[in-house]
Amino acid sequence: MFKLELRHFIKNHRFVYLLLILPLVTMLGLGLYRGQVSHDLRHQERQQANRLASDLNWSISNMQRQGVSEENPLLVSLKEAEKTRFDYSVAAYYEEWDRVNQDKLSIWRTLLALNNQGKELLSISRQQIEAELPVIEWQVNYQIGRLDVKTTRESSYLMTQLSPYLLGIPLLLLFSYLVGLPLLRDFFANQQAFLKTLPIPYSRLLSRRLGVFLCLGLGYGLSIAVGWAIYHVLFDQLPLTALLHYPMAPGWPLWQGILALYLFWLGLVILFWLILLLINRWVQELLLVWLGLGVSVTLLAEFSRLFDFYPFYSIFSYWDINGFVLHQSSLEFFYTVVILFGLLLGVWRVIVTLSYAVLKRGRARRRYDLSSSRFQTSFEWLKLLRGHLWWQICLCILAFFLYYGVSQGIQYHQLQEANIAQKSEFLKINLSDYRQAYPTEELYQAALASFQRQEALVEELKQGKTKLATEMEYDELKQDADFLQGKGDRTLLPIRDWIFMPNAYINYQLAEWKRNYGIDFQLPGGPYWTLYIPNYEQSPRSGEDQPPLSIDIAVFESYLARVSKPKKSYTALGIVGNLFEERLYLGLWVILVIFLVAPTVLDKETGRWRFQATLPLARKHLLKLRRRLSLQQVFLLMLGSVILLALTGSLIAGLGHIQLPQVRYLVDGQQWGGLIGQRLRVPSTHQFFEIMPSWYYYLEAFALFVAVTYFINSLCHFVARWVKSTAIYISLVAGILGIGYGATLLLPSLAQAMSPFRYLDLAPVLDGRLSVSLGQGLLTHWTGLVVCGLAGLFLNRCLHCTLKGRDRI
Repeated sequence: MFKLELRHFIKNHRFVYLLLILPLVTMLGLGLYRGQVSHDLRHQERQQANRLASDLNWSISNMQRQGVSEENPLLVSLKEAEKTRFDYSVAAYYEEWDRVNQDKLSIWRTLLALNNQGKELLSISRQQIEAELPVIEWQVNYQIGRLDVKTTRESSYLMTQLSPYLLGIPLLLLFSYLVGLPLLRDFFANQQAFLKTLPIPYSRLLSRRLGVFLCLGLGYGLSIAVGWAIYHVLFDQLPLTALLHYPMAPGWPLWQGILALYLFWLGLVILFWLILLLINRWVQELLLVWLGLGVSVTLLAEFSRLFDFYPFYSIFSYWDINGFVLHQSSLEFFYTVVILFGLLLGVWRVIVTLSYAVLKRGRARRRYDLSSSRFQTSFEWLKLLRGHLWWQICLCILAFFLYYGVSQGIQYHQLQEANIAQKSEFLKINLSDYRQAYPTEELYQAALASFQRQEALVEELKQGKTKLATEMEYDELKQDADFLQGKGDRTLLPIRDWIFMPNAYINYQLAEWKRNYGIDFQLPGGPYWTLYIPNYEQSPRSGEDQPPLSIDIAVFESYLARVSKPKKSYTALGIVGNLFEERLYLGLWVILVIFLVAPTVLDKETGRWRFQATLPLARKHLLKLRRRLSLQQVFLLMLGSVILLALTGSLIAGLGHIQLPQVRYLVDGQQWGGLIGQRLRVPSTHQFFEIMPSWYYYLEAFALFVAVTYFINSLCHFVARWVKSTAIYISLVAGILGIGYGATLLLPSLAQAMSPFRYLDLAPVLDGRLSVSLGQGLLTHWTGLVVCGLAGLFLNRCLHCTLKGRDRI
């Protein structure tokens, strides 16, 4: 009976094979992608060796100045480490990787001992040392020479990177959806009455389904092992013993870590399935229960990761599977397994005791007036609302944005903490100890005033106020622009040169705009990243990337870190822009292609078109109705997404200011930009840009989204007219959009501006990055509105022409 049920499930749910090939496909994809990445490890190691000199030499000189004996063990080890550092730099130059690993191991241990003595490290953090030390020890023990983590394709490193996904919450939810839900559906559908008549106890029915579930879980684990073995035979160059002992985390070699993660993951999958079964005793909507549980466990994982809270007795921390397991010792993991096994037995006993085969009862539905002129539209919406697909889509979008909102809130909290910590760094200095370093009393008093102002700023930020932060941000950005124009001397810019003018001037104008409209300071604060940040230049002698104009590399990297902050707002209005900036709208287009238009093809594939042929409605009117209906659904989903994002932002950082500035870059002064805004020109470089309020910028973005969606909707219905297979339809639409976008990139700039596929990526078109990079002033959102609208009309007209005289299917 069990074998029959297992065979029946696999035969009727072929998608299970997707889970079995997923590990191998994912490893192959990541390995092939990383094979295309280039990275100069030799240059990186030499730079690391040079930066280490700051920690070692500074510590040696300080200890000698304090009169520490030359025979002090720490001082002796520091001097030895300095000699080793020089050998490390030379070995990296000649690419002698075994010596590099041995030298790094010695230096890393010395720096860790130095940090344990309370000495602050400047060139490298303690977290980085603790993360790299086990890997370096592994390289030395197994004589692994070169291992570049940015380009390596070794299976051990890839499995370490993929384990949070293949053995984490994403696959737990996917496995329970593809395997767990189908196994439970007949318990809550019309087969319940039949199940009650079988001479089999209810507990045995559950046991058989649990057995099927467990067998498929074991099959998934076997597929991971087989996929890893195939990849190892095809691509790995290191010996098997070395790969199996690659350190996933301190105290967890690869084979132990993957085995522990898989066992723990399998236990949690079964627990999730049993809790799903238990809750459905009272909530008779299986998909809704799955979504609610999925969102809950995802939030628990995020909070555990945020607070780094992983005691073995905390059941709530279990759902961050990768972080929890790799934080435990072997004994603590044993205790965890015992607790998890007890939970499984307890929940199973409760379920068997309840024995709740409850028949579902129908509900009265709304009646529609068949004589209404809008009957057909109402009838189509009625079919959608009575079906499960529309509600599944809505619930999935709700679950995604709930998770997205929590992640944004966590980011905002972390950004606040990091901002306060950064502002507090300066306050750790005791200014009176450096009194002799100031040649005049005026300079010392100025430094003291700056110190006191910084202290007041930190106190204000801790209280959630932003008045002083707003003033200091404006002063800092104004000083940069004044310094480059020869009006001041105090600035954090490396030198006075015109290459820094565009970025500094745009940030200054943003600060002026916010000051004029009374907009408060918002994290992360200026200066922000712009399109005109100076880049590294290739030296004609060495061929290596160097800072421009012979600026010291450390100074230039500090400048880049200061000005590369993204212009992002976590308020209600600001977070709505993430729909376009982070390309969340792509999910709506995927829903349009796969779920909203595909049923038209499915009608022909399943034979439901025969019923439609009996309707007193012309074929072209039915097609027009379905095009309009799919557009209505996308726009309703878009409106719901905007509302959810706005609610998320209002809970995180408030409503925000409607005049929050947005920047659009222009090719020249004659380019057609926005109807509202302020057009400016950068001094000295004659580069143009305009600043506009966020509300107007988002209106333009929504208009362009509507035009592109109209084009994609017309394309989907045009393709659906000619095919009778859902798989072929999805493949054709995806191929046309992908190939069209890729081919457009090869065309001249003017031809790109006239292609509707070029506007599939909205953000670069809206802020002008695309037009400036191609030097094409026509590549704007205005052109996108016209081109996509005409392309959609053309496809609709072609579709109607094919139906002349053929109103019947």
